[in-house]
Amino acid sequence: MKLLKLIHSITQTSNPQETTKPFLPEKLEQQYGDLFTGLGCLPGTHKIRINKTVAPFVHAPRKIPIAIKDKVKAELDRMEDIGVIFKQQEPTQWVNSMVTVIKPNGKIPICIDPRDLNKAILREHYPLKTVEEVISQMPNAKVLSKLDATSGFWHIQLDEPS
Repeated sequence: MKLLKLIHSITQTSNPQETTKPFLPEKLEQQYGDLFTGLGCLPGTHKIRINKTVAPFVHAPRKIPIAIKDKVKAELDRMEDIGVIFKQQEPTQWVNSMVTVIKPNGKIPICIDPRDLNKAILREHYPLKTVEEVISQMPNAKVLSKLDATSGFWHIQLDEPS
């Protein structure tokens, strides 16, 4: 039936726990060190388009366990300090509940539950290549890199109305 097909395989890997510091050649660090610090944002801003026929919704705040309130406050303060969030000074039509969970490493990521907002967002349509398409375009590749942008969505600034 030929339901499965091997597209690409990796025969040698490195152990990411072997290094204690992210590898960055000294010359690169000297010339471009500022690019590897701070939040970093893509150029431009993104506008979230809302379907005006969908009624706005305000969710009540969820309870935060007393045991993690200080950690949640510290994370919210950190996010505000680096410019990811800001305190809303005016009333707004859309309010999503904040969701907090404790990760195994002890960190507490701050998320929202945007279920109702998602119903109102008009989606942009960007065709993305599949992994197979990308790999087939580089048949002679010797080294592949994997990049993980921590909180990647923070790197796209929203315009003021969004």
